[in-house]
Amino acid sequence: MRILLKHIHSSGAALAIVTSISVTTQARAQAATTDQATTVAPTVPESDTITYAPEDFARFAPRTALDMVEHIPDFAISETSDDRGIGQASQNILINGQRLTGKSNNAETALRQISATAVVRIELTDGARLGIPGLSGRVANVIVRSSAVRVQFRWEGQHRRNIADQISVGSISASGRIGASDFTLSLSNNGGLRRGGRGPEIVTDANGAVLLTRDELDRFYGDEPRLAGTLHREWADGSVMNLNLSGQYEHFSIRQDAVATSAASGAVRDENFRSDSEPWRFEGGGDYAFALGSGRLKVIALQRFSSDPTVETFRLLNRAPGSIASGDRFTQRANEGESVLRSEYGWQTPRGGWQFSLEGAYNFADVISALDTLLPDGSYAPVPLPGSTTFIDERRAEALITRTATLATGLSLQASAGGEYSHIRQSSTGGLSRSFIRPKGALALSWTASPQWTLNLEIRRRVGQLSFADFATAVDILNQNASTGNVNLVPEQSWRGEVEIIRSLGTAGSITLGGYGEQISDIVDRIPISATTEGIGNLPRATRYGFSARGTFNLDSLGLRGARIDATAEFRKSSVLDPVTGAHRRISNDLVRSWQVDLRHDIPNSPIAWGANISDTRNGPLFRLDQLFNQTLTRPFAVVYVEHKDLLGLTVRLSLRNLLSTADRLDRDTYVARRNGPIAFSERQIRNIYLFGALTISGSF
Repeated sequence: MRILLKHIHSSGAALAIVTSISVTTQARAQAATTDQATTVAPTVPESDTITYAPEDFARFAPRTALDMVEHIPDFAISETSDDRGIGQASQNILINGQRLTGKSNNAETALRQISATAVVRIELTDGARLGIPGLSGRVANVIVRSSAVRVQFRWEGQHRRNIADQISVGSISASGRIGASDFTLSLSNNGGLRRGGRGPEIVTDANGAVLLTRDELDRFYGDEPRLAGTLHREWADGSVMNLNLSGQYEHFSIRQDAVATSAASGAVRDENFRSDSEPWRFEGGGDYAFALGSGRLKVIALQRFSSDPTVETFRLLNRAPGSIASGDRFTQRANEGESVLRSEYGWQTPRGGWQFSLEGAYNFADVISALDTLLPDGSYAPVPLPGSTTFIDERRAEALITRTATLATGLSLQASAGGEYSHIRQSSTGGLSRSFIRPKGALALSWTASPQWTLNLEIRRRVGQLSFADFATAVDILNQNASTGNVNLVPEQSWRGEVEIIRSLGTAGSITLGGYGEQISDIVDRIPISATTEGIGNLPRATRYGFSARGTFNLDSLGLRGARIDATAEFRKSSVLDPVTGAHRRISNDLVRSWQVDLRHDIPNSPIAWGANISDTRNGPLFRLDQLFNQTLTRPFAVVYVEHKDLLGLTVRLSLRNLLSTADRLDRDTYVARRNGPIAFSERQIRNIYLFGALTISGSF
C-alpha cells in the first residue's frame, strides 16, 4: 500500500497536462504576435556545434532559461547523480561553459532562476569534445550575460476529487548583476503536492476465494519550501568564483483510511495509517578557478547536513461493541552529513587537453529507530528491534586523470582512468570496519560523419555507492514487512557500454537512437539475511541491456505551421539469479518500458498554444523473501492543455489531466514461508486517480 502511494506521488508529479481556454488579447499582446519563425532553426558552424539564438525560441514566449532548454529539439536534461561526493560532471548542462558543482542546485533549478532575457545563446555539442571530464553525449552550454535585475515567478494550482486543492506550488526568483557579480536568489515550493486516490482492495486465499474486502481512501500532502542563492564573479585575470547556499524544510504526510469487511463473518473494522516526516536540509558550497603554471586549477568545496524524523502509526478497530483498538508505531530519525573537497588541474595541448582530479569526502549517517505496540489503555509499549540504532561513516578518496583529444576532423576522444578508496565503518551491534580499493574510468568517442550524422560511443567502469539507510533496520507497519540491517554490504561495480546515433533532419527535426548493455557485479538487491529475515544485500552478478529512441518532428511541411511532436521511448531487459527460487529473473523493480509523446501547436500570428501529452511507464516486480509486488498504471496517462502566452503580461496554462481515467494498480502475493512455497493470500488494489484540472501562471518583470 505504501509503495502504491509513493508511485501515485511520483507519477502525478512527473506528468504534464491540459485543457482549453479562449481569451482576448490585450493591445500589448497583439504587438507580440507577429509571424515568428515556426521552427527552431539553429545555426551549424564548422565546429559542429549547433547554436541556438534567443529568437529561435521566440514562439514559445520563454520566461526563463529552463523554458528555452526544454524546447531544444531532441534534447532532454539528464538526472543528477545520487552518488556521494562531487565526482566528475554528470548533468548535460553547462552555464557559461562551467558545470554545476552543487547537489541541490541542479540544472533545472539553476536554469529556472535565470531570466530568458539574460540568455545570449545556447550551444549544443558533444561532451567528449569538451575539456570537462565525465560529460559525454549531447551537452547544452547556456551562455548568460546578466545586466538589469529580473524577477521570474511561477504558480500552479490543482483541483482533484477527494483531495484538498493544491495551491502552494510555486517559485519566485531574482537574477541579475550587482556591481561585478552575478547573482540569483529564489524562494520555491516546487515539491508541494496534493495527491491520492480511492478504490477497492480484494484479499483472496490461495484458491482465489475472497477473504476480505476493503474500501480505501489514500491522501498524501507535501511541501518543500526552499530558500537558495548563488553568486558568480569573474576577474580580469581570468579567475572565476561561484558560491551557493540553500536551506530546505519539508513536510510529507500520508493518510490512509479503509473500511475492511470479512467475507466469512461480515465483521467490519476500521483501518487507519498515518505517516508524518519533517526533514530539513542545508547545503553550502563553492568553487574557485584560476591560472596556475601552464594550466588552470579549480578548487571545489561542499558541505551538507540533513535531519529526517519520521513517525508512522497503524491502528485497527473492530466495529463490534466493546472492541479494543490494536496497532503499531514506528519512529525513525536519520541525521546525515557530507563534507567534500575536490581539486581539478587541467592544461591544454595542441590537439586536446589533460586534467588531473583529486577528491576527498567524509559522509556519516546516524539512525535511531523504534517499534512500539498499542496497548488497550492507548499507550505504547516498546518492541525489541535488533539493529534499530546504528552509526555509519565513510572516508572516501578518488583520483582520476583524463585526456581529451581531437583525433581527426569530426572525431573526438575522452579517456579517463583512476581509482577510488573507501573506508566504511559501522559502530553498532555487529558493526564492521572495511576498506575497498576499486578501479574506475571511461572511454568516450564522438564522430560527426557529416552535418546529418553523429555517432557517440562510451565504455565506463563504474563503482556504486551504498545507501547508508540499508545498514539500519526498518519496519513497514502498514504491510507488516521488516528489512533487517546488513553490515556486510559492499558497493556494486559495473561495466557499461553505450552507443548513440543522431540523425539531423534539418528544419524537420532530429532523431536519436541508442542502445546499452551493462555487466554488474555485487549488485545490490533484496536477499535473505537469515531463515526468516530479509534485507538489502549483494547478489554475485546481473546483466542489463536496453534500447532508447528520442526525436523531435516539426509539422510545418505537413501544413500545420508552428506544430511539433516530441517523443521518447526506452525498453529494458535485465537478469539476475534469484536467491530464493534459484531461477533467473528481472532485477527487482527494474524498468521494463517507458514512453512519452508530446504534441504542441503554437498558432501563428496568435498568442495561443495548445497541446497534448500521453505517457506510460512499466516497472518489473519487487521481489521480497515471502512476497511479490507488481505495480502498474491501468492505462497510459493523457493530458490536454491550452496556453495564452501574453494574458495581461502573464503566461497562463489551463490543463485537464488523466483523460483516459487511468488508475494505479498494485498486486501483492504473500507466501506461507518463502516465494518458492505455497501462496498464503493475495491482494489486488485499485486506486482511482480520476480526471483533474490544473492552472499554471508564470511571468517576469
